[in-house]
Amino acid sequence: MLKVGIIRCALVAEICPATSCIKAIKDGKGAFKDLEGELIGFMTCGGCPGVKVSANVRTLIGRGANVIALSSCMSKGYPVGSKAFVCPHFEDIKRAVESVLKKDAPDVKLLEWTH
Repeated sequence: MLKVGIIRCALVAEICPATSCIKAIKDGKGAFKDLEGELIGFMTCGGCPGVKVSANVRTLIGRGANVIALSSCMSKGYPVGSKAFVCPHFEDIKRAVESVLKKDAPDVKLLEWTH
């Protein structure tokens, strides 16, 4: 079973209850289609430009995450698909996460969206 840790936008975290991300994991939809997983933690990037993302990814891994998912709000905007609140630092944040995984947890999978 997958143990999913989600990183999401710190700004959007103030206005989004994460219902769709949680539901996608529970129902096996979106990025979790055909994957059985449980949510083990939700953290933010730490604020622009992703100031705490590496530390927060390490925390999630330390809590058992074998999948790190970047929430859809980061790559698709909030509300999803609206292009509002699209993270201008998404590619840099993704690279930072990839760097942590390559160095500290090469078996941990990265998903670039949730729903």
